[in-house]
Amino acid sequence: MTVFRALVKKQLAEMFRNLFRGKRSGKNPGRAALIAVGAAVLALYLCGVFAYLAWTMRPLALAGVGWLYFLIMTGIALFLGIFGSVFNTYSSLYQAKDNDLLLSMPIPSRVIVAARLTAVYVMGLIYSGIVMVPAFIIWVCTVKPGFFTALGSFAFIIPVSFFILTLSCALGRILAAISVRVKRKSFISVLAAVVFIAGYYFFYFKAQNGIRALVADGAAYASRIKGGSYLLYSVGRAAEGSPLPLLCVTAAVAVLFLIAYALISHGFLAIATSSGKQSKKVYREKKHKTRSPGAALLMKELARFASSATYMLNCGLGTLLMPAAGIAALIKGRDIASALEPSVGRDNLTVICCAALCFLVSSVTVSAPSVSLEGRNVWIAQSLPVPASKVIRAKLLLHLLMACVPALFCGVCVVAALRPDPVNALLILLLPIVFGVFTGAFGLAVNLKKPNLNWTSETAVVKQSLSIFLVLMGDMAISIAFIGTWFVFASGTVPPAAYFAVWLVLLGAGSALLLSFLKKKGPRLFKDL
Repeated sequence: MTVFRALVKKQLAEMFRNLFRGKRSGKNPGRAALIAVGAAVLALYLCGVFAYLAWTMRPLALAGVGWLYFLIMTGIALFLGIFGSVFNTYSSLYQAKDNDLLLSMPIPSRVIVAARLTAVYVMGLIYSGIVMVPAFIIWVCTVKPGFFTALGSFAFIIPVSFFILTLSCALGRILAAISVRVKRKSFISVLAAVVFIAGYYFFYFKAQNGIRALVADGAAYASRIKGGSYLLYSVGRAAEGSPLPLLCVTAAVAVLFLIAYALISHGFLAIATSSGKQSKKVYREKKHKTRSPGAALLMKELARFASSATYMLNCGLGTLLMPAAGIAALIKGRDIASALEPSVGRDNLTVICCAALCFLVSSVTVSAPSVSLEGRNVWIAQSLPVPASKVIRAKLLLHLLMACVPALFCGVCVVAALRPDPVNALLILLLPIVFGVFTGAFGLAVNLKKPNLNWTSETAVVKQSLSIFLVLMGDMAISIAFIGTWFVFASGTVPPAAYFAVWLVLLGAGSALLLSFLKKKGPRLFKDL
């Protein structure tokens, strides 16, 4: 038990290391109190969100179908808890950096698994508590149950959290099995995050109508669920504090967890020590196609971008959003335009669509951390037998590929849906592209002036650096100025084509100045890093 407690303590310290110690000094960082306050505020905000959701479903509890109320909240808790824990399970159980060290010690693998699952359980308990505790409080205030009924309902969070842990273990095991067979793990992480974001917004927009329907006719829905799935009814009754269903659900979850624990303990050693699928290489003579220095540098930047899920998600998500928005415009754009045009006006709608395109372009910030990501290995790029201007050009070209090409596709789709006159159509296509050039040059110039080469985690560069902050705020200010200036000064007096032309000249001039700066002073700044 002493070894188990030590391992659990280590896992919890690693989980909350930003609060306990700095990565380089090992001491408690000065920002720990600020991070703790921020985390507490975020938790309270989420609790408030789910408390409001539970409040909107109070009529279910008042109508005598409190089990349906708890069944819905339990489903939300499972969804949030599983997504929050599954990647933690995968990384802490199978991808931990100290697996080899611990396995070399006289510690049974089942003890290592149990300690790490304990830390994962704590995280799942936090996620589920954010949903279930507000739901419990609203329910108690609404129906005022007896003491033992309320105690049983509150205790239901224990089987919920263990069920989250069980499902997280199963999904983490699947992720681990997949990861040893694929090379591009970063793409899997990005795909999973994109699917979750899409699922979240789909659920968010659909849930409101579903909840209204449930509240309006809760008794009928409750009767259907009870008749169609007695298992779901039993889960709801257990959450409501009914003793027998609570005991049965707890026993079933315990059995499932023990089975999952046994399977993980049995296969942990094989996966934790796996280095991936190894294929036998057979030499075959073939011609190698050489690239120009510029093309080789661009491929290097593209490989760096594709190797980091953090970089892709935080700086290149707009690259995926723009084609998705374009396809949505082709499918629903005409209907939306026909519905909005009578109230908004044709000119206003044209400017709004162009502003939305520019806003999507501003979400691509690939160039802003590109210099900082060289890190302490910047000397390698500096020592290459190519001019520094080519290195800078490659970083800018990557940004243009990630921002301007999707913007052109999205612009074509918007034009096809909106069907403006030829001049407006041309300007709608050109303005986001010029804005993409401006944002790319601006991000690269800021990063050359304010680089961070002494980072220990690329997250600090991609999400928390000064250059990212300045670029995001600057791009957002320009987008707001574009739409705000139109509605305050130009709407109704200036045609959209003239307004677009003015902004095209301004952004083109700004892009020219930034490109001139990168050409003349950029190489010297890069060599002096």
